[in-house]
Amino acid sequence: MECKKIQRSLVNYYYQELDSPAMSKIAGHLETCVACRQTYGQIKKTLTLVAKEQVEKEKSSFFWQDFQHQVYQAVSAEKESLSRWRGFLAPRRLVPALAGALILLLIIISSPRWSRHGSEMTSADLPIVQELELIENYELIQDLELLENLQEAEQLRG
Repeated sequence: MECKKIQRSLVNYYYQELDSPAMSKIAGHLETCVACRQTYGQIKKTLTLVAKEQVEKEKSSFFWQDFQHQVYQAVSAEKESLSRWRGFLAPRRLVPALAGALILLLIIISSPRWSRHGSEMTSADLPIVQELELIENYELIQDLELLENLQEAEQLRG
């Protein structure tokens, strides 16, 4: 009968919720009784696992709350970043900026500084330039003759 009373008090003994005389009495009984000591070992193991599970559950709950908060923060930061880029790349702003850049590029390319190709004309280049002018004039004369022939052909036709 003594073992049944002791076994009913083992959970309170584990949590040290008994008065000093009861704690001493159970400790003394556990030293002498193998069956109660085994029962106490099982209770102790079970209560330790329950306590660990409770801690893990609290950690898990905290983890998921924190995880959810971090996901919301990341999503809102991404949305803010995208809205900034959308505002910048909006057609009403992008088209004038591209047009301005194109005009500036054309001005730079067509400026005399860029069209000289970085070299000055020397006196040795003068005969070549004169011949170039003659060739251009000759091509112009040929084009004029072709135009006159075309006008004559149209008159004969019509």
